[in-house]
Amino acid sequence: MDIFENPDGRLTFSDVVQPDINSKYQVNKTQCLNFGVTPSVFWLKFSLLAMPGGNPSATQVRVLDIGEAFPGRINWALYNAQSGDLIGSGGSRNARDTYARIQVLHQPQTFYLKVASTTGFMLCPRLFAWEPYLDHINHHNVWFGVFYGILIAVIVYNMVLFFSFKDHSYLWYVLHLVFALLYFMGINGISAGFMNFDDPERFGAVNRFCLGLMIAFMALLTKSFLLTRIKAPKTDRLILAVFGSACVLALINLLFPARLGVNLLVLMGILVPLMMALAAWNSLKSGFKPAFLFMVSWAFFMIGVMLFGATSAGLIPFSFLGFNWFQISSAVAAILLSLALADRIRTLQEERSSFQQSMKRMTMILDSMESGVFLIESKTKIIKEINQAAEQIIGQDREKIVGKYCWQFIRSAGSETCPMADMCQSDDCREDKLINNTGDEIPVLKRAKLIDLDGHNLILESFVDISDLKRAEEALRRSEAKFKSLFESSRDAVMIIEKNRYVDCNKATLEMFGCDDIKDFLGKSLSDFSPSVQPSGVDSGKEAFMHIE
Repeated sequence: MDIFENPDGRLTFSDVVQPDINSKYQVNKTQCLNFGVTPSVFWLKFSLLAMPGGNPSATQVRVLDIGEAFPGRINWALYNAQSGDLIGSGGSRNARDTYARIQVLHQPQTFYLKVASTTGFMLCPRLFAWEPYLDHINHHNVWFGVFYGILIAVIVYNMVLFFSFKDHSYLWYVLHLVFALLYFMGINGISAGFMNFDDPERFGAVNRFCLGLMIAFMALLTKSFLLTRIKAPKTDRLILAVFGSACVLALINLLFPARLGVNLLVLMGILVPLMMALAAWNSLKSGFKPAFLFMVSWAFFMIGVMLFGATSAGLIPFSFLGFNWFQISSAVAAILLSLALADRIRTLQEERSSFQQSMKRMTMILDSMESGVFLIESKTKIIKEINQAAEQIIGQDREKIVGKYCWQFIRSAGSETCPMADMCQSDDCREDKLINNTGDEIPVLKRAKLIDLDGHNLILESFVDISDLKRAEEALRRSEAKFKSLFESSRDAVMIIEKNRYVDCNKATLEMFGCDDIKDFLGKSLSDFSPSVQPSGVDSGKEAFMHIE
């Protein structure tokens, strides 16, 4: 089969059969052709001759299977060089128009096959007798039946599990599989039968849109499965960025030419599974055992994507295995991910059971303490447990407190500082306020410490009610204020002496001693405002000291 590339696509059948063009055809020695995404039109020239024997005037019917990798995406037309007749064409809407019936004579005939595509140029034309062609189609249908049967069964199974466990990992996985199903139905030409797209390029854009969302929900599945929001916040932010990028890429495929969208999808299709596998590896190293099957699933999936991407980009020759390895790896990954999700549920249930047992023992210890205690999850700031003293201080039952955010009961705390991180690094106490069942503020003295309870990072926050102390302080403050008022308003000179020195006085004292400023009085000794000797002959300092004693 000889090949001629027409970059601008302007040449017609009558042009390509001319001697000057015929001389430009190149010999092709491969059965399958792969030019990636290209705007060029290709003309394939081949000759046929009926098998020897039989009636020389009789004809043999053969079927030329165009062998499109993406059924319905290639516009093709087959011409008879001798008669100039159009034998068959396809690729506008009906994806089943992928073959042409040829009457093969006992004399050489030359045929020209025109093929063009803007969404992915991969085809493997083959010549069949009618019955072998039907067997070939049946084998494809069996393969599709097995593949789509696996995907649909996994989708239904995981949807049931989502409604049973209310775990969003199952929901993201189901959405990932749904868009994978739509994508594969598109590349296999199945959805073309019920999607009204006259333009193959538009149909390909919608198909790549589904692939972008398939990658996006792959990221959300990883985020939920590995619990990155709690266990790896930096990885969690990276995965959210991947999710946003995949959504943007899905929209790009609807708005921009196929070449740009395909290249970006191939790049992201390789990088994202690799990132997911690495995130699973880090999670596995930290002790999360279900991450092993998760990692193997994405590694297997990534190999399929790489082969498919390299085939779609024209980097490697087109082959049935290379092209369909994406679907094969997706089916295997779907099964492995279902097993991984089941293992994750089992592991989380075991961890939850162990944690609950530890919490029961911890609660028994905490209830014996006189001070109030909160056990707060360090990442989410959710109260996991309290003791009886805390119930009494707040005035609410445990059921109404546990499961709430700590800042709902701690007045000074915010969503990012509950409790203060620096408190967990020291033994210092600090004053704070709790909110009781009536909304009133309760002054407390508290201390916080980071603890590890069966692999769960918790903050143990202990506190004591200092309401009585605050009331006593307030009473003392008021008493001092009252004394100060009497002290200042007295017309008699009033002085406060400490260690033979004046430490305070009222205005009447300053007037009596003729001092303009209190600084001239404070710090003076008793003898500084008296003669050196009293009329009795006694030293003034000693006399004053005797009267004070």
